[in-house]
Amino acid sequence: MQFQLFEKSVIVVSRSDANFDRACDAVFQIAAARFGLDEDGYLRNVIGYQRSTDSLHVEFLEYRRIWHNHEYLFNSWVQREE
Repeated sequence: MQFQLFEKSVIVVSRSDANFDRACDAVFQIAAARFGLDEDGYLRNVIGYQRSTDSLHVEFLEYRRIWHNHEYLFNSWVQREE
C-alpha cells in the first residue's frame, strides 16, 4: 500500500494492560512498518518521500477500555518540514 505525504492512517493498539508507554512504543513500530521504514531511514511506502525533509509523525487520539482490553487510537502520517 502506498501513502501520500500528509495522508493520515489510524492505528489501534490493543493491550491487556493499561500501559501508555508500551502502547506508544508499539504504535511507532506499527507505523514504521506501515510506511515502509528501512534500515537506512527511507520510507518506501510514501510517494515522493524525501529523506532530508520528511519525517514520520504519530499522534495520540483516544483511549478506550472494553472490559479487560485497553485500546489506544493513534493517527500516523509523513510530514514534510519546509
